[in-house]
Amino acid sequence: MEISIEWSLKSTLMPLIFTTGKVKDICFLIDTGSTNNIIFSYMYEGLKEELGDDFNKVFTKDLDKNEFIMGIEGNKKESRIVEATFNFDGVDYSSTFCVLETPDAINKVFEEHKGLQIHGILGTLFLIENDLVIDYKNYKIWDYDTMFAHKQADGQSGK
Repeated sequence: MEISIEWSLKSTLMPLIFTTGKVKDICFLIDTGSTNNIIFSYMYEGLKEELGDDFNKVFTKDLDKNEFIMGIEGNKKESRIVEATFNFDGVDYSSTFCVLETPDAINKVFEEHKGLQIHGILGTLFLIENDLVIDYKNYKIWDYDTMFAHKQADGQSGK
């Protein structure tokens, strides 16, 4: 499996990926400095309304617990924890997500500066749980086995 991040890195200087499948075009920022995965509350609530009965196929479990995380503006915020599955380029990936309320100002900064809206953040937990590696040289996100096989085919060594 490989996901191209060439467009996003070249046009926004940010590694962004977009969902495909049943829930399309949700934009996630890949942030290796973030321990948690985040879905912004406005998107979570919007999907609840938009998907109706299918909402539980995406957000498979509300873990019925809250966690304190560092918000985007640097303040501790209480956040509900949910399990979710999103599709990227035909492959389903699951992880836990914090549902984070964000100030409108944060959303507008991305939208006005880069012309797009970011709906959540995929942190190191997502990468580790799904065996994904960011390859900045080739502008791709690979699953580990595919990347290793690709490197072996190119005559590169090292696992």
